[in-house]
Amino acid sequence: MMKPDAKVIIAWGTQTQYNFAQKLKNKLDGMRKVGYPVHASTVCQDGDSTPVEERALKEFTNFDFAVFLFGIKSFAVTPKNAEMIDLSEPISTDMDDLINPYLKKAPDNRFVNDIAPVLSQNICFEFGLAKATHREAESIIWVTMGGNVQKYFPSDWNKPLIINLDKYDSDEKKLDYITAELHNRIRKMFGFLGQKHDDIVMDILQLSKYRPDLANVTSRKHSINIDFLGSYNSPLDAYFREEYEMFYGKPTSADIGRRVQYFIDRAVLFVYLRNGDFWDETVNALLNACYGFSPAERTHPLAAINILKEVMRYHNMTSKPSRVVDYNSILNKLLAAKNNVVNPMLKCLLEDYLGLCYHKITLPLLAKTVNKNRISITSKEDITLLRDNGSASSVKEACKNLEDAVACFSEVLRLSNENEMENFYIWEGFAQYNRARCLYMLNLINPALGQNWKDELQTAVITRRETAEKYEKFSRTLSFPVVISHNLRAEYFHAEIERFSYLNAQESADFDISDFEKVKTEIHEWGKKSSFYTDVLRVTESLNKLSKAIDNT
Repeated sequence: MMKPDAKVIIAWGTQTQYNFAQKLKNKLDGMRKVGYPVHASTVCQDGDSTPVEERALKEFTNFDFAVFLFGIKSFAVTPKNAEMIDLSEPISTDMDDLINPYLKKAPDNRFVNDIAPVLSQNICFEFGLAKATHREAESIIWVTMGGNVQKYFPSDWNKPLIINLDKYDSDEKKLDYITAELHNRIRKMFGFLGQKHDDIVMDILQLSKYRPDLANVTSRKHSINIDFLGSYNSPLDAYFREEYEMFYGKPTSADIGRRVQYFIDRAVLFVYLRNGDFWDETVNALLNACYGFSPAERTHPLAAINILKEVMRYHNMTSKPSRVVDYNSILNKLLAAKNNVVNPMLKCLLEDYLGLCYHKITLPLLAKTVNKNRISITSKEDITLLRDNGSASSVKEACKNLEDAVACFSEVLRLSNENEMENFYIWEGFAQYNRARCLYMLNLINPALGQNWKDELQTAVITRRETAEKYEKFSRTLSFPVVISHNLRAEYFHAEIERFSYLNAQESADFDISDFEKVKTEIHEWGKKSSFYTDVLRVTESLNKLSKAIDNT
């Protein structure tokens, strides 16, 4: 899952360490200019008037990776029965050489352990802050700059990775060693990428092996802030705004592809967001930025942004009366972009919304067939009218649209399975459900078509239930927003209700009423426990409407 640039902080103590920290920062800044996903800073830099404690708290609780620079001066030695060891101007770079003379002064072995050096209190405090918010050992790297100090680290610090630079004779070699280790860790953070540096800086929109991870759609350190109750769309929207702004500053031609990918990954969440201002504003800003790049640099991001804009236009229209010309316009623009898409996630997005547009433009055609403004696909009367007018040209056009829609949703499922997209169930649930709906409509028009719609819809319902269960688990253990996992549960119930609606619309209601009663009980139990009242209300209203229809059958 595309994330904001990895924030790397470099902690230092002495002037020598600060000079090296600046060189490391400059090297990472140079890598960033060519598209490497990293933002580096040295902690508590000069010129900041904020109190040191406040600055330390901010720095050491807000990072992805931390590099701690250590040397002999990072330690203090206050042995019992021995004079203070002055490390301010050490004559040796080896800690043992400094301590051994004092061990000899000790009256007996009882005092040997009292003479071991300890890290300075400020370093212990800073590392404690970092460790409290970043439990993963992968997040922190220790770098020793001269001196045999590793064995004097506190024993309960879980053996952090220690890089000893003593064996390197130039700063350039030292910097290469550190950045190589950081690269390995950053590669894991963007785990869909390959082993090489070139894989990270290449055009992600042209990376055919991109692997999203929808279980980690948000940054782990912010996940606790997303468990909203009641009206949650604006806070969730605000969260993504805050996270996206961690990309730091104006996009460059080298990194705009990754920024666009951020929105491509999360486009599946548009359906859960009612306030699209942030998405519109930022995608428009990316579109404007593209025109500041050369034609070659903007080709791929421009194509992807145009697809995103059509997806957002689709969602902006779903709350308004359907107008065939509008959905046809979206359909045609998406079709025009189809041949130039390589990235499998963007392909998935494109095919899914092509299918939805085909479905949308079909409904008015069916209404036209029976001389109505609107048609209900669960009305026995309308179904009879459709089948009596099966030779109409509008019916043939509707069949073609629905067959194209089925092909699009089948492509989404193929992409998901072929690319082995981890935690890709959200898209699978969407595609399988929408394909089943189109097959049902085909069967309404012509009983010879879409004959397997019942099995398809049953499979779609099962997939949606499994999706809800899977992401409910993710929301407990990872960074997946609770509000969305709850919404997935609501979607499962909507799919069940729609399945029974379709079955009830048949000439003889083709379902066991006890199965329907089980679903009713499941929905009522869910409603009692849920705090997301809007979703519960919508599901309950649909259930009550279906119950009345079944009672009247």
